[in-house]
Amino acid sequence: MGEKGVIAKITGPLVVADKMRGCEMYEVIKVGEEGLLGETIRLDADFAYIQVYEDTTGLKPGEPVIRTKAPLSVELGPGILKNFYDGVQRPLEGIRNKVGDYIKRGVYVDALDRTKKWLFVPTHTMEEGKEIVGGDILGEVQETKVIKHKILVPPGISGKLLELKEGEFTVQDTIARVQTDGEDIELKLMHKWPVRKGRPYKDKLDPEVPLLTGQRINDTFFPIAKGGTGAIPGGFGTGKCVTPDTPVMLADGTVRKIKEVYEENKDNGEKFSDSYEEYTSLKNAIGVYSLNDGRLKEKDANTVYRGKTEVIYRVKTRTGRTAEVTPVHKLFTVTPDLQIKEVESRALNVGDYLVMPRKIVFRGEMQNLDSKMFEVKGERGSKVVKIPNEFDHAFSEFLGYVIGDGSLKPGSVEFYNNDELMGERFEHLSEKLFGLTAKHERCNTAECSLIKSSVLVRLLKHLGIPGERKSSSSRVPDIVMKSPDEIAGRFLAAYFASDGYVGENELEIATASKEMQINISYLLLRFGILHTLEERVIGAETYYRIFVRGKEEIKRFYERCNYGVPFEKFQRIKENLEDGRKGYKVIDIVPASPEFLNHAYEEMGRPHAELERLGVNTSNYFGEREEKERMSVQVFKKFCQLSGDTKLKWIAETLDYVFYDEITEIEKIVGKRDVYDLVVPGSHNFVAGFGPMILHNTVMQHQLARWADAQVIVYIGCGERGNEMTEVLEDFPKLIDPYSGETLMERSTLIANTSNMPVAAREASIYTGITLAEYYRDMGYDVAIQADSTSRWAEALREISGRLEEMPGEEGYPAYLATRLADFYERAGRVKTLCSDSEERIGSVTVVGAVSPPGGDFSEPVTQNTLRVTGDFWALDSSLADRRHFPAISWLRSYSLYLGELSEWFAKSTAPDFMEQREEMMGLLQKEAELQEIVQLVGADALPARERGTLEVARMIREDFLQQNAYHEVDSFCSLEKQYLMAKIILQWYNGAIEAIENGIAEEKLERMRVKDAIARMKYVPNKGFKEKYEQIMKDMKEEFELIKRREEAAL
Repeated sequence: MGEKGVIAKITGPLVVADKMRGCEMYEVIKVGEEGLLGETIRLDADFAYIQVYEDTTGLKPGEPVIRTKAPLSVELGPGILKNFYDGVQRPLEGIRNKVGDYIKRGVYVDALDRTKKWLFVPTHTMEEGKEIVGGDILGEVQETKVIKHKILVPPGISGKLLELKEGEFTVQDTIARVQTDGEDIELKLMHKWPVRKGRPYKDKLDPEVPLLTGQRINDTFFPIAKGGTGAIPGGFGTGKCVTPDTPVMLADGTVRKIKEVYEENKDNGEKFSDSYEEYTSLKNAIGVYSLNDGRLKEKDANTVYRGKTEVIYRVKTRTGRTAEVTPVHKLFTVTPDLQIKEVESRALNVGDYLVMPRKIVFRGEMQNLDSKMFEVKGERGSKVVKIPNEFDHAFSEFLGYVIGDGSLKPGSVEFYNNDELMGERFEHLSEKLFGLTAKHERCNTAECSLIKSSVLVRLLKHLGIPGERKSSSSRVPDIVMKSPDEIAGRFLAAYFASDGYVGENELEIATASKEMQINISYLLLRFGILHTLEERVIGAETYYRIFVRGKEEIKRFYERCNYGVPFEKFQRIKENLEDGRKGYKVIDIVPASPEFLNHAYEEMGRPHAELERLGVNTSNYFGEREEKERMSVQVFKKFCQLSGDTKLKWIAETLDYVFYDEITEIEKIVGKRDVYDLVVPGSHNFVAGFGPMILHNTVMQHQLARWADAQVIVYIGCGERGNEMTEVLEDFPKLIDPYSGETLMERSTLIANTSNMPVAAREASIYTGITLAEYYRDMGYDVAIQADSTSRWAEALREISGRLEEMPGEEGYPAYLATRLADFYERAGRVKTLCSDSEERIGSVTVVGAVSPPGGDFSEPVTQNTLRVTGDFWALDSSLADRRHFPAISWLRSYSLYLGELSEWFAKSTAPDFMEQREEMMGLLQKEAELQEIVQLVGADALPARERGTLEVARMIREDFLQQNAYHEVDSFCSLEKQYLMAKIILQWYNGAIEAIENGIAEEKLERMRVKDAIARMKYVPNKGFKEKYEQIMKDMKEEFELIKRREEAAL
């Protein structure tokens, strides 16, 4: 096992061991009785300083420390791809299969499956007796559907090939024997390599071939070379969170502020915190409701989170629902072709439609009071009070009356209402439930039923009914929210009978309590009753109103709440429902486009008359009428009845549980504040908001991984939040690789080291990732690494440095931060790999590291040291995101140092003037920035016509070229040829416009050219066949310029 030492000192992840003379730097050490994995990072006489990759809680001085006499290494062989590892290459799936969902310390699982057999096929050029060297390819294994894994001779081994086998082998089986320096060496499908040592190569080549991404701002403006390095800042502010007062519906039926949920659960499990955020991985999960496969179902939240942000967005809908979320928090939207998409709040627009919960199937339980039925006597001589054991329909109804028109005094309960039947009902329930007789009195202008009982007052206060300022502080008691729908419905009926209003085609409940409005909204959600929320200010008071509109919803309310007592308000509802008149509501619609509906109709193959017999007048929705209507949900369901399209039928079925709500207001609010989140594994959303909504718990990185023309992707999640990493782990297997048609995981491996994992393992994770990348590079593949985030990795360095009591550098980071960052990025490169002189193989490793500057401050040490060693910097600009410009990469702050080396490739592979066009567009954007300063002072009209033309073409470059929709099936990826032709079209318009201006044509006429509409839409034309569209636009442009010129000459 090796030589032993003993633990002398423990400080967090750092263990100091004695009796370790002879130990090597970066040697792997087994620490403590459980043999925790660690690595030496400092040697001082007999002492070794060991960073431990597992939780050190419970270790004690004196426990053994065992040397392995081997460096921290990774296993290299088939089985790496499609796998998920932690920071030291332990397979997460294997650990879960062994010990469950939570990683326990001291658990070891082989990085590569020792039992799986792989079909190994020798390379035809390999013959027994041949001289081989490190890097030569012995043969191939079909590792995934799209990647052939080339089995390499490990670096440093050379000699005569004695034997080479063919067949099925495990990674530990011998497939070849090599004679070297007089001894035979067995080669297997797998070999090991130390992570902190770069794999050797013959020669590093110049970065003269671009890594194409399909993103116009990257490929045309700031290209990265294969083997290059790039940096991109992470999202500004915090993650996908909501404000503290956001209500959340829990699985027990109650509605709580998310801040309260966090405070009650923050100590219920393993807690992590730093200066920016804190969260707890829960021992006991919290039940919530979540959208999953079109249904709202009960799910468990396993993490509570609190962070900070400087910006939130308040999103309000037509029905009055409101969400207050961080800029990157995603909400579910529905597109005109009825696709459900998750869109960040900062990318939403007024007029978009959100997916909202319509109905939650809630199965409440009967609630018991604190004790069995007993008698309580209050003051001397007072009447005995009977306390029910069970909270039933009658008790729920009684609470509805008290909260609606009641009042709690120090020794009595009073109910004020001029409806004689309601007064009698209140008095009847008082006697039935508590054995108390209510006294009837006349109080000023209202009839009053008075129950004198201090015991009853205490009981009602215990159930959550306020004594003072009831009107503004009342809410639906938790015991009601937890009860089955029938009992909760009785409360709502009594409350409405007391405090509601009946109109011709609407019901209204008004309250001075915001919390009461929200509680009732969530109750109506349980009953599937669509409603709107509004506010009205009268004098100094704000009243919170709930409206139920349309006969279908009013009927649903009546059926849920009417229980046979002929109250006047319910009699009026019944009369309105039976009057034979139609009652419309405009909020329950399906925002499908006429084109989508027309296509669905054509696929249906049914005559118009057949639909009209069902009440679907097609001309209203996609016919010849100029003004088209939106289909109501009822009409849409009838439309779907005649369709054989399974997708349409699925959408119609989901509308029993969700509806589509139009965004009417979006407000950006700036200011530092705390924000909160719940992590719901699997669905990543929960029902919450000011009025029930579905809230989600990154796009550029997904785009790079999906579209970059690299054959292998290595994603390193370094210190990210657990739910952020979970999202990556779940999204990558779902993303379709456009090059192969298979899932992206077929050519990817993921390294997940979240922020609650040991900090030392975070430090090792990027070395693990880049070593795996170098291995596939040596096979001749182009590999792209995404490291998210190097800022978190640097924080790990800072913590370990602090434990070592080293002299801190800027902002507490170690003085060697710059050196470590340079060492990492220098392992990128496009190289000639090791192999025999008769062969030549080229591979590359391209590294894109995400940095997370707090508050977007690019002057902080990690960002600055990253900029010194990376060749590309894609600077995210929050102001672009605020203007809904995506990708939000600043063309003024970003740069690429590879333009010179890549210019020859672009000229040969695309067009000779490719770079000239790029320079011209950049010049126009820079000129625009200069002119904007003048415009702010004197206005655009004060500029000469030529410069107004410059502003207009710069706008076209920004909106028609640089803006790119990651969610659009066509615009998500743009081929390099299409990028070149799009740029040529815009610049051709500019040249024509400048010539026209110089000939005296008014700039306003040029701005109204019809061809500009075609230019604005050209990004949505498919790559295949775009050349024809280009030629048509250029032809139309030329003709329109000539027409304008002829008209101008005729006018003169």
